[in-house]
Amino acid sequence: MVVIPGGKFMMGSAASDPAADALEQPRHAVRVRSFAAGKFHVTRSEWAAFVRATRRATPLGCQWTGKEGPDGEKKASWNDVGFSQTDRDPVVCVSWQDAKDYARWISRRSGKRYRLLSEAEWEYASRAGITTSYPWKAGASHEFANHGTEECCGGLASGRDKWVNTSPVGAFPANAFGLHDMHGNVMQWVEDCFAPNYAQTPIDGSAYVNSEHIEATGIWRISTAS
Repeated sequence: MVVIPGGKFMMGSAASDPAADALEQPRHAVRVRSFAAGKFHVTRSEWAAFVRATRRATPLGCQWTGKEGPDGEKKASWNDVGFSQTDRDPVVCVSWQDAKDYARWISRRSGKRYRLLSEAEWEYASRAGITTSYPWKAGASHEFANHGTEECCGGLASGRDKWVNTSPVGAFPANAFGLHDMHGNVMQWVEDCFAPNYAQTPIDGSAYVNSEHIEATGIWRISTAS
């Protein structure tokens, strides 16, 4: 775990940004209290330990891989995603509820409270004090992160980025807060429910909760409670 200092930042993308997204507007000030976050994504080996300890079922149906049955039905699961992974790769093909259950399990085993990051905490931790889209000068770069093609959708190995699909955690430099893979590699779960924009989301770093819109995509890293 890495302790992230509290602070204030501008969350979201400016309307003038060429890559601006309506989901990330209006840009607004958010103050975040200090918290701790996982240095790396949760890995396949860590998830496998959870599955073994809890005898958790492994359902098929992950939609974020290219593995399909002959009828087009999605057949992937976290331990058979359709491409090669090592135990140090981030676990994928897991749901938001999976992530929540994993955090609860870790909490019980450790005696400490773990949870998902809020969206504000995630963006604050990802920015690590910067105001630009990336901590390096150029745009998306295969020298600093594992990412795919410029146009959706496909993987690409180039330069330091040797992986078409997921890369082992820690394969690229950490950001200024000491967190790895905050850009590239895989999407990450957060605690928040889906919101069409930031007009009504909290400004204190807490999660936006709306039981009617529990939607998100990706995986997660865990955080200790504030």
